[in-house]
Amino acid sequence: MNIKLVDSIVTIIDSLTPEEKELLDLKIQLNKQNKNAQKIPEPVKDKSFTKKQGKVFEPPLDEYIKITRDERIAQQDELINSYFARN
Repeated sequence: MNIKLVDSIVTIIDSLTPEEKELLDLKIQLNKQNKNAQKIPEPVKDKSFTKKQGKVFEPPLDEYIKITRDERIAQQDELINSYFARN
């Protein structure tokens, strides 16, 4: 375990303003949601594969994931910016 790293992170978090701490909490929550969304249950994977009948996904799946992830990040950034613009 990297104790110095953890101590440094705590020091940095303690130095944040309340607004920055709120933004950090929001980013952490969004990150957790994104990680949970990336987990595709096996029945869904099987159903998708059956529906495509083994054909290649167009655009390539990795590219599609990157495109949708970038769109989601842009939406989240817009939401965060609009939230802090109101306050």
